[in-house]
Amino acid sequence: MGERKGVTLIEFLIAIAILAIISVVGLLILNPATYMAKRRDAQRVDDLNVLQTAINAYIADHNAAPGRLKTAYRSDCRIWPNGYTNCNTTASDIQKTDGKGWIGCPVSSGCNSSDEGFGSSGKLSDYISQLGIDPKKNSGNNIYLYYNVDGIKYKIDAKLEVNKSLMANDGGVSLTTYEVGTYKNSCSASSSSCSLWEST
Repeated sequence: MGERKGVTLIEFLIAIAILAIISVVGLLILNPATYMAKRRDAQRVDDLNVLQTAINAYIADHNAAPGRLKTAYRSDCRIWPNGYTNCNTTASDIQKTDGKGWIGCPVSSGCNSSDEGFGSSGKLSDYISQLGIDPKKNSGNNIYLYYNVDGIKYKIDAKLEVNKSLMANDGGVSLTTYEVGTYKNSCSASSSSCSLWEST
């Protein structure tokens, strides 16, 4: 008998089976959807922390939080309590820090003395170059929320996709949002007044 060259059918099938098992295990361990969701959550946390740092520095210098008192700003360009639009939802405008971004002034009337951070007394743009937006670009529940409670206290919220423990342990009242800022209670004592704030 001569030397055997090549592989037998059994050896070939065993090799295919081993590769299939490794592929399945690899997909279970490195689930690409979960991996991408974790990356988006990390971006959300980073965006909120950068905005929080900028707002804290602004408050330290001007003794006031940016935006109008008792006003909530959503990164999809709606403002509570009156629901007016405060920015154009185009990518070139929504992240601006000059009063035209999602934390800004009403489109209809422009900035006035009520709009802290966008007038002569101080400029939010001196503290942050652009406002973050959700990695899913404000689709569905994927928005950022900023609430100027009383001129000093504020909160910033975002919904995370997979990091439930961070939302539950951030010191805020909501178990379904990641909350930062100096005021982590609900947006108002009256839940009905929060409908625009909380709805999408």
